[in-house]
Amino acid sequence: MGKKRTRYDITLNKPDEFVETIINDYLKKQEYRQIVLKDELIWQSGISAIAAPKCFKYSYLNGILHIEAWFMKTIIGNLIYEELDLSGHWIRTVEYKNEIEDLIKILQQNIPDYNSVQTNNTYEQQINHIEPVMINGFDLKRNATKGFIISLISLIISLGLVCVLIFADYALVSVPLILISAWGITEARKGQNSSKQELGIAGMVMGTISIIIQLIIAILITIAKFI
Repeated sequence: MGKKRTRYDITLNKPDEFVETIINDYLKKQEYRQIVLKDELIWQSGISAIAAPKCFKYSYLNGILHIEAWFMKTIIGNLIYEELDLSGHWIRTVEYKNEIEDLIKILQQNIPDYNSVQTNNTYEQQINHIEPVMINGFDLKRNATKGFIISLISLIISLGLVCVLIFADYALVSVPLILISAWGITEARKGQNSSKQELGIAGMVMGTISIIIQLIIAILITIAKFI
């Protein structure tokens, strides 16, 4: 199907090493993997069986950064798929747009006018007498906050259902709640390496407790049915 992507062209005029460092940091933290799709090399994050994966492609030439961002709605594996741009107002669309905007802001940060940005190789710096250049990497604070909120909501619902759903068919709600809790844990885990590390850890703990509560209730209800 045709390419339907959201494109960005930003004039940076920054060293190639700086741009590569920041983008690679973003790709690593957002758990992208490189794939070849119909002879095109792209970056992809997510599992198509759960939700449409995020797709990302970029190039940097003569100081201008070109970014293409979209979702890939899979129909039959990677053979037949539909590309979805970021023009909508769905939660995941807004989140992805915010990610790209955060990435662009970080790329636009002021850096010292050095010929290149050096890596954190202490030995190399000592040999060459090079001072490290401090730059801001991609911050996963949005993931930490989102994971915390999702896990908190899941935990509150789980505790409420302890009293309410003992007399109902718990299986109807246990699976969706476990999936919500797992989502919260996933986002919170990413946020552990952000400036809001505490929220990320708290989100993981609450999401785990929520899943344990749901499993215990499901087991007890199942046992009760056979007594």
